[in-house]
Amino acid sequence: MKANEQTCARNAKKMNARRKNLRGDRSGGLEGLPLYLIILVVIAASSVGIITMWMGQMDDEGVQSISDIETTIKVGNSESYKDYIDISRDSRETIRVIVKVFDQDGNKMDNIAVTLSGAGVKTTSKVITGESTTFTVDPDLPDGVASDFIRVSVDGPDGLHKTTSILVKE
Repeated sequence: MKANEQTCARNAKKMNARRKNLRGDRSGGLEGLPLYLIILVVIAASSVGIITMWMGQMDDEGVQSISDIETTIKVGNSESYKDYIDISRDSRETIRVIVKVFDQDGNKMDNIAVTLSGAGVKTTSKVITGESTTFTVDPDLPDGVASDFIRVSVDGPDGLHKTTSILVKE
């Protein structure tokens, strides 16, 4: 039994010695590491916050995009406008397609190339100067086809491009 008590006492002394060595070791042990990491995390988080704030203050002025293409169809001398072309009723009248293009702020854009094609419309292009441009079209559907689309393609500077379509039905 004495041998067992002596072994336990030796083990207790070794454990106390290890604890003292950890506390007494000032050569970069575990004590300085967590504080160093906390400082690094605080600096990184504040840096990300500052950079995000700077990016939020940047102005997108000068960058334009085509937000919307407004197409209006006017048949004959009527004051009413339509959103599709019905060939069986409208083919005897002059059909005009009025195209307006808007940027991301809702402002009308000019110096934009507009092209109409499809549904028997010969490919025609115009440049919007001012608020809108008007095309006179005479769509035609092949035999057996009940409907088709006139594709309205808009191209602007710096590669701006957008497409919409107008329904043509018989």
